[in-house]
Amino acid sequence: MKKRISLILVTICFITLFSPHTLALEDRTIIINNHNISISQKEYSNLQSLGYSDYQIKNMNEDEFELNKNLSAVKIAESSKYIKVVEYYDTEEFNNYYGDNAEKSRTVSITIPIPIYIEEVELTKEQYLIESAIKSEPQVVQFPKATRSDRIANATATSSYKVMHTGILKLETGQYRVRNDLIWTQMPVNRGEDLLKTQVSKNVIPNDDTRYGKQMWTLCNGNDCIEDEQIYTSTSSKWVTGGLYDRTLQPNLKDDEWIRLKYYNVTFLQVYMWYDLTKNYSGTINVLDAYGEYKHLRTDGYDSMPQTHAQATGVNW
Repeated sequence: MKKRISLILVTICFITLFSPHTLALEDRTIIINNHNISISQKEYSNLQSLGYSDYQIKNMNEDEFELNKNLSAVKIAESSKYIKVVEYYDTEEFNNYYGDNAEKSRTVSITIPIPIYIEEVELTKEQYLIESAIKSEPQVVQFPKATRSDRIANATATSSYKVMHTGILKLETGQYRVRNDLIWTQMPVNRGEDLLKTQVSKNVIPNDDTRYGKQMWTLCNGNDCIEDEQIYTSTSSKWVTGGLYDRTLQPNLKDDEWIRLKYYNVTFLQVYMWYDLTKNYSGTINVLDAYGEYKHLRTDGYDSMPQTHAQATGVNW
């Protein structure tokens, strides 16, 4: 009798676990994103495994979704850098452009001020989360001793915050992908173009046909906010070819702008890029390296942040 009861219970469990109803749960739509795409639990999990954040999935377009929805991956290495940037400006020049009459001044020919001195501070993740959560306001401070000149005793200092994540992913297909995410949580007042690059081990090369990049931003006027994006497919002219910055993504950073007679500030911005790897070596590869590089173009040149270095060992590829 006990054996018969046990057999019945096993049969019930088997039917429950493998019934069409149970198997269909992962295929049920759990979100309809901002591009009106229905995403199932399985597809959402796949995208997360590829390094996409909830925000990026929420704003993913149809083409990118179709490229990635059926892929899954395991992150085998990651490196992150958390940076605070302090820019020191001549107070008079800063106020002329960014002060109380900022909106008026930007409609006439007034030169954008150039920082006199730039200081980059690497933070821990904990420090970054605390500091970047508090809105930074320009402050009049004593000019740094190392760069003080006779004409300037004090300066206006502004702070911005950015984080870069570089990762190596192993796709379920057996291929490998590298990904670089650069996120500004507080924007610099002076910005132009970015250079975002992932340099990889010498035994592998990027598969140029798989290159993909995107810039996403939020513009706000008070509580009135607009989200938008710019996409860089493999054929985009924003991919640098040849030279020191070969295969570097060079997007124009979104700037503040007038919309319907209102001035909107960029309050959030992120750029990410990824591509799959191809071996150019006949032997077995046991170590994969990915170096994330980032440069920010200003009116007076570039500034760089510390390089990330993600390394995967025991690859056996």
